[in-house]
Amino acid sequence: MSLVTAIHCYMYAVYLALSQAGIASILREYIKRLMAVIREVNVTLLDWETRLILESLDRELTRLNAICKVSADEDEVADAGNDFLKAQGLRERLEKEAASVFREPITGFDK
Repeated sequence: MSLVTAIHCYMYAVYLALSQAGIASILREYIKRLMAVIREVNVTLLDWETRLILESLDRELTRLNAICKVSADEDEVADAGNDFLKAQGLRERLEKEAASVFREPITGFDK
């Protein structure tokens, strides 16, 4: 049994024990979030595909930043800020990996 499976089994046992105490919904939400964190996708991209995704991420970062600056809705600003941080982290990881694979600058989308 892997560590992740053991943790899930333990969390389920705790969930069952706590469901009688009335806080099962809180734990259920925690388990959903835990499951979402574990999932990942591995993709192989060509240089032009990587460049296209990086350019799209730049546009999305610009859009999210604008929402943070002009929106009066606190929830919208919080959501945009969280999404901005996630997208920025993705862009940095992808750019770093692309630089190591393609051995050339893959940014600069002024064309």
